[in-house]
Amino acid sequence: MELTEATSLAGAFVTQLIFKMHSLPLFARSRRGTQWAERQGSSLAPAAALEEERERLQRFAVRERIDKAKGRSVHLTVSALTLDREKGRCPALADNRCSIYDARPYACRTVPMHYTKPESVLGGYLERFVNSPGYACDVSAKAPVVFDGRSITDAGTQAARADALALVQSEMPWKMAIAALMDDKRTATTADLPTVDEVLRHSDAGYATLAPMLAAWRVAQDMGVLSPDAFKGVCRKQIALIRAELDRGPDLDAASRLAGLLSDYERAVSGALGMRAAGLPFVPVRTPPG
Repeated sequence: MELTEATSLAGAFVTQLIFKMHSLPLFARSRRGTQWAERQGSSLAPAAALEEERERLQRFAVRERIDKAKGRSVHLTVSALTLDREKGRCPALADNRCSIYDARPYACRTVPMHYTKPESVLGGYLERFVNSPGYACDVSAKAPVVFDGRSITDAGTQAARADALALVQSEMPWKMAIAALMDDKRTATTADLPTVDEVLRHSDAGYATLAPMLAAWRVAQDMGVLSPDAFKGVCRKQIALIRAELDRGPDLDAASRLAGLLSDYERAVSGALGMRAAGLPFVPVRTPPG
């Protein structure tokens, strides 16, 4: 979800920052470009698909680099990731129903035509979604058309995607301020953030990078986006959720990381300074492609 959503839902989800590096070929007619186009599954020709994806990433990326040696450009994005209690199951589900439906993030409102995806690849996403076991999708002849093969025809999905992109644009200064701290090892370490180079190394090894959401909220407070009282409010909400998770008895790895996060938030509320009490300030994590 976006950082603003993670903030408003601080009482519903334990969240962390997730940094992803997206790699694009410099040229569609290169070997790298051919391989990229095959994975992309776009309805457009390779050159047009590459240009569409490059334009899309310009809306989301906080850092971009040209890597001529590897024939690629790399694009850093920042968002929030929930800490799920069970693999493949949203923590907000209660009796198999969404307990935060009216406040659900845009990532949920635009499923399966996610707002971060260009329309040229949505056909494949929609097909895989409706064919997933356990998903109760109405694919009968009487079902409304939501995608005509080229563009979205459902007004609600169109509006949700537009609103999501507006939110992304509105919080770009916040994300850029986070990224500015990541350019230098000293400022990144002080802020409990990875450097851009570290995120890139993790990405090349097949990992995204997680960091404490607290780091983003500290930046927001410094920018005046969060008042001191609001900052402590989101910290207290995370404290309550983390304590509840620890009471559930998670596995040892999760318990260690949760204990470290809990200590961070408790120090933040008390006004104490210092680095993280336990574990690394950031960790690489396997994530699905996309």
